Amino acid sequence: MKILWTDGSAEPNPGPGGFAVIEVKSDDGMPVTLGSEEDSTNIRMEGKALIAAI
Repeated sequence: MKILWTDGSAEPNPGPGGFAVIEVKSDDGMPVTLGSEEDSTNIRMEGKALIAAI
């Protein structure tokens, strides 16, 4: 079983946003995936992170 952490944000809200998915037990601690949008919201970035993790 993989355990993943997800997070996303936009600053300001709405504004430029990004998200990351990180595997908890990864040896290198590097993100599994990253993403961004020029015009987004916090909730949209959180949702994109969850979708990317699935």
